[in-house]
Parts: sequence; C-alpha cells; structure tokens
Amino acid sequence: MNGQWKNTFVSLSNIRKNLLAVSSTSDISSNDFVNQYLLQMTVLWTLQKHRYFNDDENYFITMFHLIEKKDQNIPFNTYNEFINSLLIELSALNDNHLSIDQRFGRLRGCKSAIFINISHLHKKANFSNANYYNSLKSHLSDNEISKSLGILTVLDRIDFEINGTFLGSLYEWLISSRTKRKGGVYYTPVELTAYISRYSVRTLLMGQFGVKSRYSPDAWVTYFESLDSTGLLRLYETLINLTILDPAVGTGQFLESVIDELLSIYSNLVKKFKALNLSLPLNLITNRSCNTGNLIDLTKIIDQTEFEFYLLTHLIFPKSLYGVDIDPFVIPFTKTRLFISFAHRIKLHEKDFHFINPFQCNLKIGDALLMAWEDFFPKTLTKKNNFSLILTNPPYIGESDNKELFRKYSVAYPTYYEGKLNIWYLFFHLALNLVQSGGIVSFLVSNYWLTASGASKLRKRMLQETFILEFIDFKENRLFEGAQGIHSSIITLKKLKKQNSSINCVFYTKKEPMNNQLLNKMSNQLVFQINQKNLTLNNWDDYFHFLPSDVSLILEKVINRSSPLRASTYTVKEGLITGLNKITKRQVEKYGYHSTWINRGIYVFDIKNINDQKTIQTFTTEENKYLHPLYKSSSIVDYSTRVKTDQRFLYLVRRDVDISTIPNIKKHLDQYQTATYNSLDHPPYINRPRKKEIFLSPKLVTPQRARKTHFGYSCTEWFAAQDVYFVLEEKNNIQKLKILLILLQSKVSFFWFSWMGKKKGSQMEFFGESVSNFPIPKKLNKGDLLARIADYLIFLNSLENKQSEYEQLRRFLEEGIANIIVYKSYFNDLILTSPSQNQLYEDVCVFLVKSLEKIDIEHFLKIRYAISVTENVTTTNKTEFIKLKESILSKINASFHKLVSDKRIEKLNREISTSQIVEQIGNYYDSKNHLI
Repeated sequence: MNGQWKNTFVSLSNIRKNLLAVSSTSDISSNDFVNQYLLQMTVLWTLQKHRYFNDDENYFITMFHLIEKKDQNIPFNTYNEFINSLLIELSALNDNHLSIDQRFGRLRGCKSAIFINISHLHKKANFSNANYYNSLKSHLSDNEISKSLGILTVLDRIDFEINGTFLGSLYEWLISSRTKRKGGVYYTPVELTAYISRYSVRTLLMGQFGVKSRYSPDAWVTYFESLDSTGLLRLYETLINLTILDPAVGTGQFLESVIDELLSIYSNLVKKFKALNLSLPLNLITNRSCNTGNLIDLTKIIDQTEFEFYLLTHLIFPKSLYGVDIDPFVIPFTKTRLFISFAHRIKLHEKDFHFINPFQCNLKIGDALLMAWEDFFPKTLTKKNNFSLILTNPPYIGESDNKELFRKYSVAYPTYYEGKLNIWYLFFHLALNLVQSGGIVSFLVSNYWLTASGASKLRKRMLQETFILEFIDFKENRLFEGAQGIHSSIITLKKLKKQNSSINCVFYTKKEPMNNQLLNKMSNQLVFQINQKNLTLNNWDDYFHFLPSDVSLILEKVINRSSPLRASTYTVKEGLITGLNKITKRQVEKYGYHSTWINRGIYVFDIKNINDQKTIQTFTTEENKYLHPLYKSSSIVDYSTRVKTDQRFLYLVRRDVDISTIPNIKKHLDQYQTATYNSLDHPPYINRPRKKEIFLSPKLVTPQRARKTHFGYSCTEWFAAQDVYFVLEEKNNIQKLKILLILLQSKVSFFWFSWMGKKKGSQMEFFGESVSNFPIPKKLNKGDLLARIADYLIFLNSLENKQSEYEQLRRFLEEGIANIIVYKSYFNDLILTSPSQNQLYEDVCVFLVKSLEKIDIEHFLKIRYAISVTENVTTTNKTEFIKLKESILSKINASFHKLVSDKRIEKLNREISTSQIVEQIGNYYDSKNHLI
C-alpha cells in the first residue's frame, strides 16, 4: 500500500476512535455512521479541490475560520451545523447544476457524491469545532494530529490527489479486520482488476470475431489492425451491447478498471474510423419526457473529455456496467466513488456539460445468491439475453461457522450444494447461470478450490460446461493486505460446452513484491499450456491438476504402475478432537470464571503448570490410567517421533467408563460444567474420541500441514490432536508400515504431493483424503531391504541432540540407497534399462542385504519411551537403554564403512541420476528440496 495513503488511513482511523468516544452511543450503527461521516468528509474535501464550493480550493477551512470568528454573514453557530446543512443542500442539488446561496456561496451540484444517510445527521453528527480543525496543530506528527480530533487537519496535510482508488482503499481500511473476515470481504488491488478487465474484455471481443489465437497484447494489436470498415462497425456494435456484471461489487474497483478498458478501446476505435473517414453515430436522448434525441458523430468530437462524457453518460454507465452487493452501505458509497472518478476524468468542474439524465449506475443492494435477478435488471436479463461478461472477487466464507447462513443457500442451490463448500463456489454457479452462451467469467479467488472436497461439484460443472481459458496461481505472493492464509488465483473461462486443448497456465514460483509490476513478470514464472481433458489426470481423483507436460507424463507413469493407498490394507485416521483443552480468556469472560483460572487444564494438562500438578495429584492410581501423554505435530521428525512431552490428555470415552466410578476426575470436571455442557456433545465425555487402538498400535504419523513430506514411525503409545493424521495397517504389519514410510519420505513422494496433493500456499496438506490418494507401486521392489533401511533411518532420527553428527550417514541411506530402490519400484522398465545396469542394481541390492545388519528398532523405541515418559524409571532401565543404543550405533557404523567403500553403489547412483525421469524430477527442485 502507498505509504502516504497508509499514514492518512491510520490518522483517520484514530480520529474515528475519538469521534466514537464523543458519540452518544458506541453501538455498531454508530460505528458505521462515523465511518460514513469520515468518508463523506473526504469526498467533500476532494470536490473542494476542484472548486465545487464557492470557487475556493480551501473552502472548508475558510468557512471554519469564519464560523470561529462568528462572522455576521454566516448563519451557523457551530461548524457541525454548517456541515450538516451543506450536506442536506447538496443532496437536493442535481449534478453540475449551479446554485448561489447566501449561506454557502456559489455551489456546483454533486448530488451523486452525497451518500451519507441525511436523516441520521442531526441524531448522530453532533461534534464540536475541535473535532474538525485545529490550525495550531498542523505542524505536529500524524499521530499527534490524530489525537487532536481534527478531521480537516488531517485532510489538509494530504499532498496527493484523492481519486476513486484511494476512496475504495480508505473504505476497506475503515472496516475492521474482524468485520472483513466475518463477511469474507477483501477488496481487490487495482493491478489485478486492470489485468482481469483487459484480458476478459479483449478475449471476449476477439472470440466474437472467431479469432482462435490466445489473447496477448500482440495478438490484440494484430486483430485490431486487421479490421476493415465492416469489421470496425461490427466491433462498435458489439461494444455498445456489452453488459458486464460484478455480483460482489464492493467499492467498485472492478467496474472502474472496466471503464478504463472500454474507454481505451472506444478511443482507438474512433481513431481508426477517423483514419478511414467513417462516421460513428451515437444516439443522444435530449428530451427525457418523450424519450427523443438526435444522433451525433463521435468522430467529430475533438475534445477528449467531451468524448468520454458522452460515452460514459449515454453508454457505459447506463447500459454496460452492473453491480450488486449485500452491504447496504457500500452501494451508495460505490456510486459516489464512480461519480468522483468520472468527474475527475472529464474535469466536470471545468465544463458546462448538461445532464439530461441524472448520473446513473446500475448498482443494486441485494443478496446476489438469493435475489430475483430479472426483477432487478428486467431490461438486461431476458429469455434471449444474459450478461456478456461477469468478473468479481467474491466473498470467502466457509460453511463450518455459518450453518444458519448456508442453510438457506442449500435450499436455493440444491443441485450444486455440497458439504464443506465455500460461499464463492455458489457465486461461480450463479455466474454460469447469468452469463450468456459464449460469455466470459473471470474470478479472483483462493487457489484452494482445486483440491477442496467441498468444490467437487464446482470442478465437475467447470469441466463439463466451460471452455477454460487461463489459470494464474500466485502461490506465496500475498495480494490482499491483512488477509492471512489466502493464496490467490485467477480463473477465466468461457461458457461453452467444449474443452480447451491449450489452457494458458501461469504459476508464480518466485515471490515478487506486490506492486504494479507483479503481472508484468509472468514471463519470469512457470508458464505452460495444458489440455482441459487432462485436468483430472486419468481420473485418479476428482481434483484439478494444472500440470506442465513433462510433469504430467511422469505422474501418468506413476499412476499407470500404482494403485491408491485407499485401495490397500492401509487406512488414514484423524487425531483427537479434544473439545476443551484449557480455560481461555474467552471462557473466563463467557462463563464468569475467575481470571486466575486462565490456562488451567480441563482435558489437557501441563505437568509443569503448578495448578495442573495439584489437580493430577488428586487422582488415584486407577484414575491416572485415563491420563495419556499428548503430542503435537512438532513432535514428528522425519522417519521418527519424539516421546518427551509435558502435555497429558484426559481420555474419557463414554463407552469405556462411568464418570461416577472416578470421583476425583468427576470433581475436577464439575468445576467447569458450564463450559463442558456448552461445548461437548455428551459431557463430560470427549467428542469423537477415536478408537484407542489408533494411538496404541504401530503407526505412521504426519502433521496436517508441512512444507515437505514429513512422516514418522511410532510403535508406542502416541496420542495427538486433530493436527496429526495416523496411517495404520489393518493387521498391524510393521514391515508394511516401514516400507510405506520409505515411499512417503522419498523424492517421488515429494514430487507427487507437490503436484497432486492438497496444498495451502507452499504448505502441503496431509489430510486423510490426500494421503489416501498416494500411489503404492503395484510391483514393489526389494520390500525387505526397504524395511531394513527404514529401521536405520528411524533409529538415526530418534537420536536427539546428535542430528548433525550422523547427517552424512542419513543422507547416504536416504538419497544414495532408499531413493534408488523407490525409483526402481515406480519406474521399473524406464530406468536402468540395459542388462548391465540391471545386473549392477541386483548386485548392489544383494550386497546391501548382507551389509546392513538387522537391528531391533522396536525394542529400542519401547525402552526409549519407557525412560522418557514412565515414572519410577530405574538406573537399570537407563543403563540397558544406553547399552542398546551403543550396540545399534556400532552395527550401523560398521555397515556404513562397508557401504561407502564399495564403488558399485557410487556407480549405481551415477547411472540412475542420468535417467531422464530422475533428471526431470530433480529439475523442479532447488538444493533445499523446494519446488521451483
């Protein structure tokens, strides 16, 4: 954000706090009114700079001084009375009409710039003179000025032009983060709306003329220059009949960018007409009462502002642009914002343009998903016609915390509704319903829809009913200030039941500064084309996968030689949903608990917390059996898990225990009855407890999200919450789990999850669905050997505080041996294809089996767990553990010396690294194994 703008926004935000402090109430309506008032004052200030009021660029400060001096010619006792009276006067004075009033002087009409609710002025706008201006403080810092409560003082320090974009950004700033998050509203940067508008409008126009080449600036020039007089007239007819909608219009940034684009095309069109000595007629309504008028020739208009005036007032605003928003305040403000931009663009204050019709905008207040569109825009929406183009940044609202809101949408959209959807998916379905056949839809949205389970119907409809034109994924480039966790993308498509064989895709693999050059740097990113029919990649899942051709070929080979994990003997389970962990500040406020209770454990205890210690000490030996060590996702390391934890979880399951039989635990929980009975389904028992065997059986564990594949093995008790997922084998086959561990930690796995898995920005997601889609080779190569390598890697990664000491050994086992076998398992007939290479591979594997001595990793892990977690650990236990650890280390070191001295392993690595598939996989990663 512009630094000067931000300073102004901060100052006005502070002033808002001060105005609220002197208001009679501090409810939401008062907060909204103060926001409106500050915005309205800013609008008046910018109109003042264009001499709308008494031909004075400093009109408001001039009037302030006159009122302060109690000038006899000024009939106002306070500045507040003057502002309120002026707003009432301006709300009745038509745009660009002149009025001379003894109270205010010479006024130029700007009715369309007054959006504040006039009826609220006398009730809520009752501010002192000091709230408006204090000239003595104009030399102070922005922060000091803010505290002086001077609205005009802050505005007087602005040394840049206040335009529509500034006003839209100020509106966004004045809405708190809480309000925006609740409404799913994040307003759109002008760089993005400009690009989307240009791409969509020009693609639509080129498509209307049957141009098959993809839009680009060069393609547009070629197309435009090729038009003869017939083509130019046809283009003009197409332009004047365009209808463009933003169904979540907000402050109108999209519409303003569309205006810029349309005016640019019209201007170039007129130049072509002039060059060919052709006329360009436009029908002007000059008599509103009988709807009659006359034709003017646009090519004869010399003055550019006059040319734009006619286009905007007779074509673009009344016929081309449409917008809807559910916010009842934003629509009047957006109309004002567009009027200000319009007035500045054509220098309205310098002209005597006569408005036959008032300034018109097709902006409506309504719930776009529920309103009767034909009633709101009856002339535009008919049985034959729909909108030409729909573009928007829709609201992002998830279903989980908005059940009541989504219930009415499920009734309105029974065909397309599904669980776990985001509200913007319904906006997409709405857009397809409202756009005409061959029309364009362009959405700026989170990229999460590609793999979201609640977007399956969205993807299916997109695949079947649209011709996808372009997909841009900005990855880690954050486009919306203050919007944490939103990773943006642009999807543009045509309503056409035909699949595009060459969708243009841009992946921003490099992080760029957010400025007006971001979209000019596409060529520096990963740019490729994909056939629409390949988006689901052999129907392996129902996700969309935008893949470069070389990546697609590799993954197809994996799929053809694999079956999904979900079809095997493995299952994936989510961790515990604990319900109530500890007493929080919110619960103290909600239930009236004492503030000293904050951080006291309810179901999760910290053994270092004194209060939790005292609670646990009241439990009997029998009751302590319900306490289990609880781990976080941070306790997972590659191949292994940590076992030390200060957390204990009270695992109370209704089917396993009667609360009355454990009186001390019951007494503890009874203290928090108001919280447990409001939060749990069957208090005092935990929600969705999961089968205990999940946490006690041998298993693989993975965090819900991580930047790379991150799976660990555990054969001991290991409870964790829902930020951890558990992979189990139906018969508790330890060897199968270890083989899967090697597969999941391999480079092939990292490549798979990078392109085929769920992602949130650069974070891979290892939810049950995503892990269940992981491919298991049908012909697994050297499984016994992989399991033995897994034992070594589990052990080495279990050695805390000695990670660096054994890094070389770990890398050798993982990259020099395990990855080779994994590559061979997935691409058996495509790598090491010569007889000599295959013989070398077999020889090395035989040598590895002989050289890698067996180690009892289960015994080691169980003793480690016992001395780390269990109470009453004896010296004998500790001694046994140390001896076992040293014995295993001795075996591993001996094996390592044998392996590194054998040149065949080095040769095999060279051979496999030159394989085309292995090279291609490596080309997509940097030295830190991050996707390039």
